[in-house]
Amino acid sequence: MKRLASIAFTVLLLNIFCATLLASENRKIVLNVPMYTLEYYEGNTLVKTYPVAIGRSTSQTPIGDFKV
Repeated sequence: MKRLASIAFTVLLLNIFCATLLASENRKIVLNVPMYTLEYYEGNTLVKTYPVAIGRSTSQTPIGDFKV
């Protein structure tokens, strides 16, 4: 339950934080599945890292490049 609350809080923070940013090619979010982390970059600089949970075998986390 504590992990679920942590994930929900992280998603909420990301939504608030990302909603204030203008679209830019030098900003990116990287989901590191083996390390269970979400990484936010500005240019080549890592700004923030968040712990995340990934999908189960029945509903796996999609892998690929996506634009938001």
